[in-house]
Amino acid sequence: MEKTKIYTWTDLLYILAVLVLVPFFLFPKLSLTWVFFAFPLIWILRWIRKETVFKRTVLDWALLVLTFQVVISCFIVPDISFSLPKITGFFLGILIFYTLAYYLDSEEYLKIGIYVFLGGGFLIALIGILGMSKHEEPKYIAFLYDLLKKLPSVDFNLPGAEKGFHPNAVAGGLILVLPLCFVLLLAYFKKKNIENMIFKGQLWLLPLCLIFLTIGFVILLTQSRSSFGGLFIGVWFLVFAGWKWKKIGLIVITLVMISLLLSFFLMVGSNKIPYTNLEASHKLAGRVSVFWGPAINTISQHPFFGIGMNQVRVIPIVGDEQAHFHDQFLHTAAELGIPALAAYLALLVGVFFMCWKVWKGSGKGWMRISALGLGCGQLAFLVFGVMDCIPLGAKVGILFWFSIGLITALYNVVRRSQTG
Repeated sequence: MEKTKIYTWTDLLYILAVLVLVPFFLFPKLSLTWVFFAFPLIWILRWIRKETVFKRTVLDWALLVLTFQVVISCFIVPDISFSLPKITGFFLGILIFYTLAYYLDSEEYLKIGIYVFLGGGFLIALIGILGMSKHEEPKYIAFLYDLLKKLPSVDFNLPGAEKGFHPNAVAGGLILVLPLCFVLLLAYFKKKNIENMIFKGQLWLLPLCLIFLTIGFVILLTQSRSSFGGLFIGVWFLVFAGWKWKKIGLIVITLVMISLLLSFFLMVGSNKIPYTNLEASHKLAGRVSVFWGPAINTISQHPFFGIGMNQVRVIPIVGDEQAHFHDQFLHTAAELGIPALAAYLALLVGVFFMCWKVWKGSGKGWMRISALGLGCGQLAFLVFGVMDCIPLGAKVGILFWFSIGLITALYNVVRRSQTG
């Protein structure tokens, strides 16, 4: 067992500053932007003390390009206060990523990070179900919508979500967490190898089951087709990567039956986007004409720096109610430019590369299955992003940054153990 690092008082000061500033990042005000300069002061203090300021990662160059494009966005948007929530949300994601990559440098700290990630997913599921929009018509299965309306409702009245959280956004964030929870539960119930279990003892089974069932139930109530499709692909990959071949036949038959039911589930329902009169836009042709066509046109007109963060809401055909172009990649390119899209794709390649290296190179079973679960969550999120979007800087996008931070920390620990 490697020795756990003892952190200095400047490390603790850094963590305290992160916790204090999170509300300012999530709910920014233009008059309080001076608060964010607290971090450069801490970095300078750590540099003076000859301490490590940042830990180098595989994703540094991709994040540098993304950050540069976001900074440029600050100068090209007509109203910085309108774009500020997305801009500060992006920088909060970067801060979370590098904080996790720096501090989760041992197995004990990694386990704590995984606990926090699962707990955060559970908390967001509860907040999501309480604040989820209940204004739209029944989508596909009416009794699920009726059940949703009977649940307690809280009006959080957040900017950009005045009518409640969109079900697709809630589900899109939670699919990053569910595969990890699922694979950890599988390892617990198999109990063939104690090294595969991050949760030791019967005490951890109840909260893990509670988290899994709660997140799964909330995703089901959202009736988000993009999330269901992403989870389906993610679970398929998880099965083929992590299970023995002698069980594949039975699993394939089961999944084929589920896919047929799922196909029917996705094909029926309302022809309207919530809050609008846009007909048949849930179909592929509708997506192309209503969202993807205007997105490509926007990219062609602003290829280098885009139109600026959160500016898609200003486009009349999209507006504040739809908020995005229903494609993660087109939306990123439209708001931040083609260089940002290339950086985002490079970021995803780096994430899957690190998952593969941990899966192939770690001698610890719990680290391998954690990388598998996190990687499948990222795969589900990628598939979700083809048909829908959680823009960079969105509040629920914190789960995305937390996930890649955990993956990077896993990779760094495994790499250090291999190189000595």
